[in-house]
Amino acid sequence: MRVGSLDTFRGFIIVMMIFANFGCGNYEYLNHAIWNGLHFADLIFPSFVWIMGVCIPISLASMFKKNLVNRELMLTILKRSAKLFLLGVFLGGGVDLSYLRIFGVLQRFGIAYLVVSLICILTMDRSSPDIDSEIDEPSRLKLYFSDILRTYVGWIFVIIITALHTIIIFSVAAPGCPSGYLGPGGLHQNRSYQNCTGGATGYIDGLILGNHRYQHPTIYRVYEARPFDPEGVVGCLTTILQAYLGVQAGVTLLVYKKHSERLFRWLLWGIGTGLAGGALCGFSKEDGIIPVNKNLWSLSFVLVTSCFAFTFLSLCYVLVDYKKLWTGKPFLFAGMNAILMYIGHEMTENHFPVRWYPHNEYSEDHRHTHYNALLSDTWGAAFWLFVSYYLYKIKYFLVI
Repeated sequence: MRVGSLDTFRGFIIVMMIFANFGCGNYEYLNHAIWNGLHFADLIFPSFVWIMGVCIPISLASMFKKNLVNRELMLTILKRSAKLFLLGVFLGGGVDLSYLRIFGVLQRFGIAYLVVSLICILTMDRSSPDIDSEIDEPSRLKLYFSDILRTYVGWIFVIIITALHTIIIFSVAAPGCPSGYLGPGGLHQNRSYQNCTGGATGYIDGLILGNHRYQHPTIYRVYEARPFDPEGVVGCLTTILQAYLGVQAGVTLLVYKKHSERLFRWLLWGIGTGLAGGALCGFSKEDGIIPVNKNLWSLSFVLVTSCFAFTFLSLCYVLVDYKKLWTGKPFLFAGMNAILMYIGHEMTENHFPVRWYPHNEYSEDHRHTHYNALLSDTWGAAFWLFVSYYLYKIKYFLVI
């Protein structure tokens, strides 16, 4: 099935990801939060993980119709995950083998896709997701909770994985650091925990990855913190939850045919995840049990950004598929070639005509204002929109 709002959602997110990678016009409140907190750019990556999750049950449903056995399905999933992971290493790994970055954005996509897809293959019912085809007179329970009844076994695995993440961050203590520390280390709190960047997350990632992690984190320029990888190993655990929340939205789309039924459930999930995330962070930036933190991919971060994703998909669905007030263009084009846009952007990010500055940003007399930066960054994102339109016209769509 092809739902216009899904491509529109994905297209908007990939264009905003490109805009954010360029720098968001150097506006601090649009760029990533230094540590705790949630800025505009922090919504992009998790939303992309979430919409990937939405598409997993839709893709698997079409595979189930072909009567493929689990071994064939798993092999297909494994190949795609490996391609994403290796592409990520190629794009962001660097050339110094002693510091080759192993984990990154596409690598995290690949891992989340692999784990969540396997959970779906092993736990989801292969029968038609249409509730009308299941029983002649569906019980009230099946009528209202048919989508959850199809995912609840998978939820057991996802909750266990999420609980494991929570246990790790609150019980594992790095040498010289208190257990449960979630701060940036470095200059934070007068250097009290200078070598504790990211707490258990940073410590375990360091043990596993060593020098093969991100060496220049954003927090360095503020806290002079040690190397920390925002797309490391431990954060993959909560990324699985993020993707599975997307799976839940995708199953709802498959099971229910009425617009009102889909929207009601998406908005209910949006409210639920938003309130749960808010409760964990204490509805504040610093004072909650688990602060909203993109670098750590904290549980509250997953829930709050999933709230945004559920709500934004509902808005796109109303405009594009329900009321048909908008075709989704031009973001629709980008959404149909999102991976190609990301790869192309990563490979040409610092090359003309994709990016340019009216003055030399390194010269002493330059005037690299917000206006100039915003103009350049907006052009960079628009450039790839034009490319996506051209690819749509020639009917070229990259499938990995």
